[in-house]
Amino acid sequence: RLVFHANTDPENGAAELDYMSEVAENYPVAAWKTYPHETASRLDSEDIGMPFIERARALGVRVIASHRGISGGGGYTRPGSPADVVRAAKAAPDVRFLIYHSGWENETDENHAYDPANLDPGGVDRLLLALSENQIDGTGNVYGELGSTWFNIMGQPEQAAHVIGKLLSSLGPDRIVWGTDSVFNGNPQAQIAAFRTFQIPEAMQAE
Repeated sequence: RLVFHANTDPENGAAELDYMSEVAENYPVAAWKTYPHETASRLDSEDIGMPFIERARALGVRVIASHRGISGGGGYTRPGSPADVVRAAKAAPDVRFLIYHSGWENETDENHAYDPANLDPGGVDRLLLALSENQIDGTGNVYGELGSTWFNIMGQPEQAAHVIGKLLSSLGPDRIVWGTDSVFNGNPQAQIAAFRTFQIPEAMQAE
């Protein structure tokens, strides 16, 4: 089975909306793929983001998969943060938003609990803060994705436990998904085996 996520760049404006219509007419598009914006306008912006989401809605492809994380680090307001995607999700509850990598960054140490008092977090905590600020939980329209994230943390049990535990606490088990990213990381069997044997330590669960 082949599922198309069509690469799109909302920053191209009206021309990109026409492109989306052309792609949807010619291919069985399952989702629209976006990347962090280079301009100040984010996915929740009135000038770029909302027209893009409205075109996705009009075309009947109401899944937007946005790469957030693995973007060179940075805090809550950086382009690689998932905050704008979650705000867009709140504004468009009939559209599903898949956050590739769940905001995880190579440079961020995840070996700690989420601190709601930290208003400029890094890594996965950016997603948790955005979900909290926008009152979205495990019944909502935001999904955290673990492609390449799991590949990078599966050999670091404590960080892996914190990442998975934090996502479970905010999104629940039905809003966490995984793609292999095998085009970059090779055969995914080792990732599957690691996940099958993975457990969050009981002491950490109790906390």
